[in-house]
Amino acid sequence: MSDAGDPEHTVRPAALQAMEERLERVVLHRDLTPVVESGALRDAQRLAELLSGEHDLAVRHLLGWFHWFRHQAIPVPANPDAGHDRPDLRAAVGALTACFLAGDDDLPPPLLPLIAESAAAYACELLPASRESDDPVRLRALAELWQRIVVALPAAHPHRAVHLSALGNVLRITFGRGGHPADLDAAIDRFREALSAAPVGPGRAMYLFNLGDALRVRGRRAAAAADLDGAVTLLRQAARAAPDDGPYQGLVLTSLGGALLLRYERAGAAADLDGAACGYRDAAEAFPAGHPGRTEALSRLCNVLRIRSGRTGSAADLDEAIETGRRAVDAAPAGHRHRATLLSDLGGALLARFERLGAAADLDAAVDHHRQAAEAVPADDSGRAVFLVDLGDALSVRFERDGTAADREAAVGAWSAASAAQASPVAVRARAGLSAARLLAWSGAAQEAARAAEAAVRLLPLVAQHRPEPPDRPDAIAEATGAAGAAVAAATAAALALAAPGGTARERAERALGLLETGRAVQLGQVLGSGGDVTELREHHPELAHRFCTLRDRRDRSADPPLSAGEPREPGAPGSAADDTVPARPHRAPGAHARHRTARELAAVLAEIRAREGFASFALVPTADELRAEAAHGPIVVFNVSTHRSDALLLTTEGVTGLPLPGLGRTAVIDRVNAFRRARDTALAGDDPAGREEAQAVLVGVLEWLWDAAAGPVLEALGHRVATRAGGGGSTTDLPRLWWAPGGLLGLLPLHAAGHHTDAPDDPYRRTVMDRVVSSYTPTVRALRHARRRGRLRAGDPAAGRALIVAMPTTPGLPGDGMLPFADAEAALLAGRFAQSVVLRESGRADGPAGPAPAAAPTKANVLAQLPHCAIAHFACHGTSDPADPARSRLLLHDHAQDPLTVRSLAPVALDRARLAYLSACQTGAIGAADPLDGAVHLTSALQLAGFPHVVGTLWETGDRTAVRITRAFYDGLRTESAALDPDRAARALHAAVRQVRDGEDLPTGRDRRRAPLLWAAHVHAGA
Repeated sequence: MSDAGDPEHTVRPAALQAMEERLERVVLHRDLTPVVESGALRDAQRLAELLSGEHDLAVRHLLGWFHWFRHQAIPVPANPDAGHDRPDLRAAVGALTACFLAGDDDLPPPLLPLIAESAAAYACELLPASRESDDPVRLRALAELWQRIVVALPAAHPHRAVHLSALGNVLRITFGRGGHPADLDAAIDRFREALSAAPVGPGRAMYLFNLGDALRVRGRRAAAAADLDGAVTLLRQAARAAPDDGPYQGLVLTSLGGALLLRYERAGAAADLDGAACGYRDAAEAFPAGHPGRTEALSRLCNVLRIRSGRTGSAADLDEAIETGRRAVDAAPAGHRHRATLLSDLGGALLARFERLGAAADLDAAVDHHRQAAEAVPADDSGRAVFLVDLGDALSVRFERDGTAADREAAVGAWSAASAAQASPVAVRARAGLSAARLLAWSGAAQEAARAAEAAVRLLPLVAQHRPEPPDRPDAIAEATGAAGAAVAAATAAALALAAPGGTARERAERALGLLETGRAVQLGQVLGSGGDVTELREHHPELAHRFCTLRDRRDRSADPPLSAGEPREPGAPGSAADDTVPARPHRAPGAHARHRTARELAAVLAEIRAREGFASFALVPTADELRAEAAHGPIVVFNVSTHRSDALLLTTEGVTGLPLPGLGRTAVIDRVNAFRRARDTALAGDDPAGREEAQAVLVGVLEWLWDAAAGPVLEALGHRVATRAGGGGSTTDLPRLWWAPGGLLGLLPLHAAGHHTDAPDDPYRRTVMDRVVSSYTPTVRALRHARRRGRLRAGDPAAGRALIVAMPTTPGLPGDGMLPFADAEAALLAGRFAQSVVLRESGRADGPAGPAPAAAPTKANVLAQLPHCAIAHFACHGTSDPADPARSRLLLHDHAQDPLTVRSLAPVALDRARLAYLSACQTGAIGAADPLDGAVHLTSALQLAGFPHVVGTLWETGDRTAVRITRAFYDGLRTESAALDPDRAARALHAAVRQVRDGEDLPTGRDRRRAPLLWAAHVHAGA
């Protein structure tokens, strides 16, 4: 026993001291006589007079123990059932329940189950209010109370299941009010325990529903197939176990329909879409007329039928969707809290039928319903922006049909209002701004279009950048920018900024560069899970980075559909049955206060971050001064190819200059990319000598066009007009450095090799990039800043001579074992060049019945384990790109089929000593799509962003002799006078090695190497 609840500084009443002394005698002498002797009850009565005073908890604590001791001292009657009715037992439980609720843990262990049951009755009274609460402290306290109740109950307690379910409900509510995903995980764990503890019977349906519906929510958040499969299975069981009709059956069927729809969106199985339609249709029938659940089920059925019509082309589904949507609207009177959603759903179905059949009445009705939806939401409601976006979309469709200026202005007005809605989700606001910009640009309002696009792009760094698995699931960036992504949205904004009147040409160029930097950085972060401001913040201020990401994710988490787990009834007195507990239809808490509180907290964190040195522009468009500082080592050329126009932005120490490139139109770039890829593949195949020679001629032609349309005008504008002849291995140390940031489409072509290579070698104005500058690549200017900063920090690392060498002379699972004869030659060449080296070599034996891979096998785990300890990493292996998801581009190691080393898997690796990565592998710098939307993300740029200041990669597979020759010359070029290897020489060493190959002796065929770019144009340098 302790003096729980009694402040030490107050004067202790005599009654309190008398009871303390009496109970101390019991404990000291282990004798219950003091609580039954004459005067004991009189002392208890005098003590009870102090209840509700300043010593209330201390009084209850002592009274509880007093009555517990008396209950033990007084003989139990012959009828054992009367034991629970003993007044001393009831008094002890009643007094100690208050102590339990206050957090007191000095309680009689045998009484804990009864005390917990008593406390549960109080906790149940708090559950309804918790559903309307936005107070995280209150919700967390209630969750902790239920957790203590559950812990106090023995494993076999008859009411354990219902209390576990109650705890799960509170945790789930906490998650829904901006809590952490761990709250939802914990809720699912408690629901799972509750289901295991639940007896067989009618009440089991509630436990099945609770777990299934929570898995549905987590599956929706994380796009997890296992969660959605589990949700469907459990909810089907709940539907079979639930009563045949009524609100509860409707609730279960609505959740089942939602789980099936989510699984359809993830996997595309038509049966799931059909099942969702059936689930919602049956749910609507199960709810009685006038029940809000019926309206909700009809609304969701309307959407599913519209989706199915789009898949199958069924006009009947579209007609039923509209009729169902009208029934839902008719069932929701004016002032109904979901009326705006119902109107919007109906408007969407009508718009879909117009697009299918072209009936003007449907389009007019769609616009009218979307307008009513927007008007039904208060102006300060955070959800209004969604309805304004839908209204703008419908008005723009009608403008395209009729050309009515009023519709165009109304559409722009709706989108602009949505974009300006400060309390609305950032992704919705950004999408609205981009939509307004596109329509304004089409209408010729260049300045207004530029302003709208710029405002939208400035929002993108604050959108949660979590790319779900698999990549075809929708995410916040896609919602904000459409399928094109942040990089393409920024390209449009930059083009509009360059074309808009007002300001100086330099100001327009600076604005355009800042927008490109922002969009590309957001896209890189989305694809790789790294890079950009957050990665740098995490390196220097991890706690601030964690707070920022947590608040950003909490703010952008969209509200879950108005379905929630069932709420258990009060468990009742000890020994009563609770198996027939049926959940009531829950109310949806508005959550407005929580959203506003999160927004305020996020603003405060951003202010704190921007006050730190080096982070003044965190999550903002970078300033011109910040970017200009990176041009100290040489110009940085940022290309922008868009449907509006194409330009090069030339960043030098003097500022930013815009260079229009009319010959670099988007269509022309696509044509050259496709021609280059076809010719490259033909030349690599090598089956037909004549076809190979013709393909090489196409490659030469593309490189000449690339000079004429892009690289040539850039070098002329920068003043790089004179070529340096290095031929035969001459020095190129006098050549200036230049960095290319091509982005998107242009990243598929070798800018560093652009030129007329057949010009006379001694021509001082030779029109080739390689003869005028030393080229490097970077995804963004700020990525180059990060690479340089890392390089400076690691220059003096004592482990600078330690290298990881990965050799894959054969690759399991590839045709012909993926033979790479040069891999062993490169490994042998390099092993003796480093003070310390770790060689991981493929032995030709794959995993299987014979046993695991050897300890020194080049597996993903072994490579990732070695990378943090090495300054240089050399990979002689195959690589491949993934057009659908660039972050899944990979190096093909021993276990590539089971556990591939992908771009995304590099994100969490701590490359604290990394200085140089050399990827002597095919396609490590290539992208396999004709229109890359992720800013030319491939293994080469990914390693730069992951932490290597210098990276060498290849755009395609090179010949064995060429690969070894370039590798040898490259590492020779890194040597200093002291024979040490200096990775900071990487760009010049690679440039010299490639020029040696290009300018070397004639081919065996007698043809000039300059006409065979496939041999020497593949290697690229990225980084500092």
